[in-house]
Amino acid sequence: MAVRPVEPGDFAGWKELWDGYNAFYGRVGPTALAGEVVRTTWARFFDGHEPVHALVAERARAGGAQRLYWQTHESNAKAMKLYDRVAEKSGFVVYRVNL
Repeated sequence: MAVRPVEPGDFAGWKELWDGYNAFYGRVGPTALAGEVVRTTWARFFDGHEPVHALVAERARAGGAQRLYWQTHESNAKAMKLYDRVAEKSGFVVYRVNL
């Protein structure tokens, strides 16, 4: 696996995953997010004033990353149920303080 920063050319791959994510939460068909919301969400990855970040994981041709990490909020039980099926919990708890 190779992990790199998201690039504008990654939109099609991201959109496919984004649509699947939203379908998982029931936002599909008549309840789907408006196109403007999708475009704004995508644009936030490239706006230095937005606290939204994204990385792309690709199959590496040779070498590359051996693990992929992500986080979710502890109240996100629905997502955690899915994550428990595809990954192993690290056991780490994240703390932060604003300075």
